[in-house]
Amino acid sequence: YINYYYFGYVIAAIPTKLLGILPAITYNLLVPTLFAMTGVGAFCVSYNLAVKIGYRDKSGIRLSPTLAGYASAILMVIMGNLGQPETVYKGMSRVIDNNSSEFLVDGYQAPGFISGIYEVFANNKTVPIGTGEWYWNATRIIPHPVNESGPITEFPLFTFLYGDLHAHMLALPVTLAALVWSITVVFGKGKVRSKAASVVHWALGGIVIGSLAATNTWDYPTYMLIGCCAIIWVYIDGRGRPNNRKRLVNSLAKLCLLVILASLFFLPYATWYGSSYTKLQIWRGSTTPILAYLQVHGLFLFLVVGYLIGETRIWILREHGNFFINRNKFADTSIVSILLLVIIASVALYVSGVVVAPVILALVVWSISLMMMREQSTAKRMCLGLTSVALLLTLFVECVRLDGDIGRMNTVFKFYLQVWTLFSVVGGVAFAWMIGQTNKWKYVSRIVWYVPFLSLVLISISYTVLAISAKTRDRMAIASPAGLDGMDFMQYASYQDKGQSIVLKADYDAISWMQDNVTGSPVIVEAHTPEYRLGSRYTVYTGLPGVVGWNWHQRQQRASTPPNLVTDRVEAVNAFYRTDDIGEALTFLDRYFVKYVVVGEYEWAYYPFEGLDKLRRMADMDLLQVAYKNDGVIIYEHSTASGMRVN
Repeated sequence: YINYYYFGYVIAAIPTKLLGILPAITYNLLVPTLFAMTGVGAFCVSYNLAVKIGYRDKSGIRLSPTLAGYASAILMVIMGNLGQPETVYKGMSRVIDNNSSEFLVDGYQAPGFISGIYEVFANNKTVPIGTGEWYWNATRIIPHPVNESGPITEFPLFTFLYGDLHAHMLALPVTLAALVWSITVVFGKGKVRSKAASVVHWALGGIVIGSLAATNTWDYPTYMLIGCCAIIWVYIDGRGRPNNRKRLVNSLAKLCLLVILASLFFLPYATWYGSSYTKLQIWRGSTTPILAYLQVHGLFLFLVVGYLIGETRIWILREHGNFFINRNKFADTSIVSILLLVIIASVALYVSGVVVAPVILALVVWSISLMMMREQSTAKRMCLGLTSVALLLTLFVECVRLDGDIGRMNTVFKFYLQVWTLFSVVGGVAFAWMIGQTNKWKYVSRIVWYVPFLSLVLISISYTVLAISAKTRDRMAIASPAGLDGMDFMQYASYQDKGQSIVLKADYDAISWMQDNVTGSPVIVEAHTPEYRLGSRYTVYTGLPGVVGWNWHQRQQRASTPPNLVTDRVEAVNAFYRTDDIGEALTFLDRYFVKYVVVGEYEWAYYPFEGLDKLRRMADMDLLQVAYKNDGVIIYEHSTASGMRVN
């Protein structure tokens, strides 16, 4: 059993194996490929929404679908959040802390932050900001108590820049494909040209949305909900037509079909999936302040609010206050009742500490009200609906977390990526629509909108510029040339561990030999280290299986099984390298079907001489063969090993 959503790695592994590309190079091809697919996916969603709104909508506003598409792609994968000024502020504050609290600037006392600016720019002092802070700090914006793990406010640009090839990155293009499929359902009104096309259409929906459960499970509920809402939308949009009861039954059948197909296509995964984190619980810890909320979502909210204001203005002028689809006593009473409930909920949540609740719920009510306007276009209703979903997700993580999460760290992290995706596709359309609308405004009105918008864009793109610059400098070996080979740095780098400086060139040569000469998937054993060190270096760069990976990660991914399943292997690896007993060593090699044993400088840093010297004695006794040797590494071959892994 494994509780990790691993299908994204299957998707990545298939072209890797088919093309015969080494893992060290594959990694550096996968990241930009996923980056491009994510940008193209965002373009596709916004472009098609804008096309359906029309090049010139009913209000006479010109709308460029191409502009909407490009804006969405840029928002999705190029822009950062608004957190970079806080990093600069902290750097300036350190300048102040490192000196006196007040400086004389041209004979006058300049207290506080101004003095820090003066010291930096007038006296050419360097702002004490660590290289990693330029790209890391914006992903940890939400403040939290010392005894609580802070939420992760990661966004796609950081994910790709950091090279974080985890499930959340692998799922991004799939989530956008799920949105595209949902759009086709709405715009196609449930009709498909032929039975064969219908089979393909629904199978594709089941595969795309179902794959999210196995790729990044956090995404599955949101995008399955959107897919189901698309089906319901088609039914609601066609109410009043003949055979309404038949259409209702047909819609319910399609809902069931989508859910069933999504489950059936990934039944093998579900069968062997076991997770200990399956329940939601009320979150009673710290919540997000308004400022932090705006730092994360501010640029999107500016575009959304501008769009909402523009739409509201158009409908006020057109309808003269007769806004809603149905105007009768029952409808008016229902609307008033809903508004009162929303106000009560906002106050209750605010009092309980969720200070962003009134802002979120006000925007949701506003968006839904515009969706209900008579003669509102379907595409605009979709944009408003996706906006409401995004806003409600940001409220959801203030109130609930997944039981077993570290605080609400991953709950915010995973759902905020969904929010970023939805806001990006809506934001692209909103931007193109606002550009068309501002062309009809007076000059002063344009200034009022463009100045804050461009300011937010500059703040957002300051992360892009500074973070990329810092990340490209934050390297283990500056001398290593740019290229696709992810292990090339080892030719130039030394690694500090256990109080030693370990030159990696010998490991590079040995790994290159394994890449060129080892066939199949034999098991290898190498030093076991704590997480986030250079352990598993040979398995990482060859793709060959090892006896055990990172201890904590392996236990996390098998949380439904006894922890000794992993820890026994960790202890076995350490015991194998430490013991001087040849019989015990052979038992280990046979038990785990180990074919290759690595002994390099890293192993010498972690294990005693007696334990490693026994391998030399085993080779003298022909129990092992020296398969490869250089000045720093010996790779022994256990010839009786079958090369197969044990479960």
